[in-house]
Amino acid sequence: MLEIEGVSIRFGDNPEAVSDTTFTVYDGDRLAVVGETGSGKSVLLLAALGLLPSSARITGSIRLNGRELLGCREQELNRIRGKEIAYIPQGSGNGLNPLFTVGHQLCETIRKHQRCTRREALIQAAMLLESFGLEQSEALCRSYPFQLSGGMRQRVLIAMGIAAGAGLVLADEPTKGLDRHRIALVEDAFQRLGERTLLCVTHDLHFAQTISSRVVVMYASQQIESGDSTSFFGEPLHPYSRAMLDALPENGLQANMGFAPPRKDTIAQSACHFYDRCAWRTGQCRKAPPLIEVGERAVRCWKYAH
Repeated sequence: MLEIEGVSIRFGDNPEAVSDTTFTVYDGDRLAVVGETGSGKSVLLLAALGLLPSSARITGSIRLNGRELLGCREQELNRIRGKEIAYIPQGSGNGLNPLFTVGHQLCETIRKHQRCTRREALIQAAMLLESFGLEQSEALCRSYPFQLSGGMRQRVLIAMGIAAGAGLVLADEPTKGLDRHRIALVEDAFQRLGERTLLCVTHDLHFAQTISSRVVVMYASQQIESGDSTSFFGEPLHPYSRAMLDALPENGLQANMGFAPPRKDTIAQSACHFYDRCAWRTGQCRKAPPLIEVGERAVRCWKYAH
């Protein structure tokens, strides 16, 4: 459905924000892109939506059902966004306009892509809210965002994203700023997406494990590992992935990655980006490794080269 091939993104003369990233989101897929803040996750998502500033220099290809998105005119992107691709921005529902009611904002989205009356759109909006477990939907439609909890606002944003019937949902840090109870509500909302395809950027590993069937790991602008979620969370391949999972509380906070993450402008382009923090490094790691296939998975680490 969505093919990202050899994508690199740079802003001005700064180091690359995303470097040579390739993966495919298949129809009906649930793919989570995980990694530290600044690894390039959200930038990649915004590139697919055509929402990066004009200073961004993008190479590679991003195709939706075979159609190239990079270089699309704004008018065409406006038609695609909402109708074919739903976007759920990061934060605890802060993407909602505080000056308009929930119903007004949902109806606006529905009527932009469908020929219907306001009354018909309002009925659709109420039914959509109920499908995400939001009760008393008619009263909710008359409410303003500040009257809702963070978890409720995030579920409204998810409903708004798919209101026009998009089959592909792109979500950017949907649990950011939420406590565990509200995160559980968002997890439930994602489970209610049905057969829609999901590409979710998140730093919350518990959330990623709950909602995804496949995982892509980003580190210092690079894609360093990809594979199915069960294999990844059971036996990660890349040393960074292992350290990241070891750092979870239930694993004893036992990660040891040595030095702090490198600034991108200090990374030697000829070396593995994880070189300075890796306990497994050898002399070969002074040369940047390619993505190496390991069964149905892939990892950017010389340890798996044969």
